[in-house]
Amino acid sequence: MTSIEAQYQVLEDGQPIVAEARPATHVYVVRTVEKRKRSCCGGCCCLGVALLVMLLLLFVPRSPDIGFDHLSVGKSDDGATNLLVDLRFHSKQPVTTEWKDLDVKLQWKKDDDDDSVVKVAEFQRASSFSTDAYESQHLHPGLKSIDPVQASLLFAQCSLGDDGVLARLKGSVKQGDAKFAVRTPWKHVICVYG
Repeated sequence: MTSIEAQYQVLEDGQPIVAEARPATHVYVVRTVEKRKRSCCGGCCCLGVALLVMLLLLFVPRSPDIGFDHLSVGKSDDGATNLLVDLRFHSKQPVTTEWKDLDVKLQWKKDDDDDSVVKVAEFQRASSFSTDAYESQHLHPGLKSIDPVQASLLFAQCSLGDDGVLARLKGSVKQGDAKFAVRTPWKHVICVYG
């Protein structure tokens, strides 16, 4: 018996009724489909990336700035040149930070030629100091070493004019185990005699 000729028995009031099967012309399949949940995308991902960038901006260490306030030049009783540098230390950290081992070299130019850069002295502050978030602090690092000939020339240059001398500070400072380079741009520094 083929599928077209198949007969089905249907019970009606307990009595079987034989019916001939007719071929189906249309088949409908009804399936229930659950609504698919969307993955967390769009707003949450963008918010996560923005939060990560903000945390990196806050907690990645940044190099501090230093600047000259003034340079004190003087002669002692025995004729030696004394130098004292007053510098401004500006932290660019968003939190209170402890710094240590400030070591800077004082350089000056005899003229506008880049080949005339001379190291005059080296200043150091071995003790630690702290700065609040984005705070500036005035420091007087101690004299570590001095070139007496260059210091005398610097003293003579300072005494000649009101323009001061073209000088800069260049060195390093530590925060924990990280070491940061610090430098000032070339600037006319007014000499204060003391």
